Amino acid sequence: MPALDACPLCRSTLPAAAAQCPECGADLRPYRDIAALADRYLKLARELLSRGETGRVHHILAQLPQLSGADNAELAEIRARLALGEGDFHGVEQALAACEPSAAAALSAEVAQRRRDLAKARELYNHGLAAARAGDHNLAARYLQDAAALDPADPNIWGLKLKVDLKCRYFQRCYADLAVLDDLAARPPEFYNLEALLPAIAQPRAG
Repeated sequence: MPALDACPLCRSTLPAAAAQCPECGADLRPYRDIAALADRYLKLARELLSRGETGRVHHILAQLPQLSGADNAELAEIRARLALGEGDFHGVEQALAACEPSAAAALSAEVAQRRRDLAKARELYNHGLAAARAGDHNLAARYLQDAAALDPADPNIWGLKLKVDLKCRYFQRCYADLAVLDDLAARPPEFYNLEALLPAIAQPRAG
C-alpha cells in the first residue's frame, strides 16, 4: 500500500505501515485507501496516455484533485504530457513548474523536439502543395507522407495528402488517409462517399 510519511491530522511522523497514528490515535486506513485509489488512477492515466485516449485522461484528471493522496508532482507531469500530446504548449509550460526537476527537464526537451517536428511538417506541407500545384504529384506525395509522419494530427496535411494520393492512384494510401481524417472528424464533404468509387483493396491474409 502507498506509504504515509506523516499523519494527515496531526502531521506527526509515522512509522512504516502504521495502521494508527501513535500521537493522536487517528485511524490511518481510510487515508491509505485514498492514496491507493489515487495511485491506481495515476497509473491508469499513464496507460491511457500511451494509447492516445485523451478524453478518458481528462476525466481522470478531473477526479484526482479530490483525492488527498494524489501525488501533485506526478499529477502535474501527466497534465503536461496530456497537453503536449494535444499540442497545447502553453498548458505544458503551466504544468512544468509543479513537476519534479528531472521530469520537467525531459518534458522541456520533448517540447523543443515537438516544436521542431511541427515546423518541419509545415515546411514539407508547403513543398508538397507547391509540387502539387506544379503537377508533380509523385513528389508531392513524398513530401506529404513525411509531413504526416511528423504531424499526424493536422487535418490540412491529411486532406491534401488524400487529394495527391488520388492523383497518383495510391488507392491503399487513400483508404488510410480517409481513416485518419475520420478519426480527426475532418473528412472533406466532397469525399464522404469516396470508398464507393475506389477499387477494392485486397487485405493481407492472417498468418
